[in-house]
Amino acid sequence: MKKLKKFKLPVVIIIFSLFSLVGCSQAENAATDVAKEILYAYKNKDVELLKKNASGIIKQTISPSYFEDKSVQDDTKAVDEWDGTIKEVRYDTGNIMGNKVVFATAYYADAGPDQIYAVVLSSLDNGKNWVFMGNGLGKLTKEEFKQLSKTIPVEGAKKESKTVTTFSAELANGDTFDNISEEKMVECINSLDDDNFFIILKNKEDFIQAAFSDGDFVVQYKEDGKQFSAEKVLTKEETIQLFKDYYQGKDNWKTEIVWVDF
Repeated sequence: MKKLKKFKLPVVIIIFSLFSLVGCSQAENAATDVAKEILYAYKNKDVELLKKNASGIIKQTISPSYFEDKSVQDDTKAVDEWDGTIKEVRYDTGNIMGNKVVFATAYYADAGPDQIYAVVLSSLDNGKNWVFMGNGLGKLTKEEFKQLSKTIPVEGAKKESKTVTTFSAELANGDTFDNISEEKMVECINSLDDDNFFIILKNKEDFIQAAFSDGDFVVQYKEDGKQFSAEKVLTKEETIQLFKDYYQGKDNWKTEIVWVDF
């Protein structure tokens, strides 16, 4: 049997790699610990613990009366029900006044089917020390959170490309369009009439569809195996705007229109 060759890496490279991995891991664990301390501070109205993790400017504003502020109380309602765990932390980098800044977003509770509550931290030393600015608490969509990196981005490394959602469309006359553009989608809606009377815009297993009816449109959508119908018929302008919002991945259309279980 042929003996396999052993490849040796220079000792310096091995040591450097190990220190890099350990450093990133420690920085990421530190972000989790700091996020927990901030949540405990809000939950227990602990002034000193909150000041410990605040940026220099914010420290000056934190006093016992800080927790009596109405805006702070509104932002901390979700913290009162916090279960003591951080579900996940994700990262991003930015630039403030010429300095590289690492941001950590610590997801600690759900804010609804499509949104989360998070503690938002920043670091000027690549994660060795984390602080919060503002009040440190925020809310964002789950899709926005997914777009963040699972690890602290390495300087000079190629950024992971974001997933681009591709749509396909089908019309009543049999025309189909793969990877349809937003402009072509609008053109298709404008072409609907009594003969070519519906369009289905598909996104994998989900879809939104509109049927032309007496100059207006009956609209339905399917998501996570459930199908819903707009309570009232929509005008062409309303339908086009709805399809644009859906195409762009926005969620506002779910609340701007009343939907009923189909």
